[in-house]
Amino acid sequence: MKELILRILRTNFTIELGHKKIRLFLFCHGLPDRSPNFLGHKSPICYRCIGLIAGFIPILFYHIQRSNVFQLLWGIILIVPVLIDGFTQNLGLRKSNNLLRFVTGSTGGLGLSLCLNALLPLKN
Repeated sequence: MKELILRILRTNFTIELGHKKIRLFLFCHGLPDRSPNFLGHKSPICYRCIGLIAGFIPILFYHIQRSNVFQLLWGIILIVPVLIDGFTQNLGLRKSNNLLRFVTGSTGGLGLSLCLNALLPLKN
């Protein structure tokens, strides 16, 4: 059962961009050097994905009552750093670190939650 869950989490596909191939993961790659240890056990989820989840959590407890355009704009702005960090590292242009992965993942998660809140507002 554990192996099946890990296979689902690591589902990926490859995109060719010129001479480079980029692997995109449906959920998380779970690379050991990019995943934290919790109580002596390696997490199957990397720092960036943990950041995405952590950034998404606040919106579950707080519904923002601003205009949808405001939320969507700020959501997109907050998603851009995680895209830049992920793609520039994936293309081999630079090397990221786990703290940066977590921080950009957190801002990206918050941005994603703002976009979803703007596009799918809760009805009172």
